[in-house]
Amino acid sequence: MQPDFEKLQKAFADTPNVVVADLDCAGNAQSTCGQYGVQGYPTLKMIVDGKPVDYNGARSFSGMKREVETKLNPRPACSLESKE
Repeated sequence: MQPDFEKLQKAFADTPNVVVADLDCAGNAQSTCGQYGVQGYPTLKMIVDGKPVDYNGARSFSGMKREVETKLNPRPACSLESKE
C-alpha cells in the first residue's frame, strides 16, 4: 500500500484543498493521532467538511484517488491559465 499512498501524495501535491499526509503515531504525532482516533497501522482517514471520516475503501492508488475526487472535490491551484 505504501507505494500507492506515495503516488497519491504526488498526484495531489499541487492541489491546495487536498492534503495527503502520513503520521508516525509512535513518534511526534501521538497527540494528533489521539485527536483523530487513530489506534493502529495502517489507518486511513479523510477530513470531510472539517470532520474526520474513516476510510475503509480500496487501498490501491486508483481506489484512493477516486475516493478523494468524489469526497473532496480537488481543485487546481490558482493560476493565470485557470483564472480561478
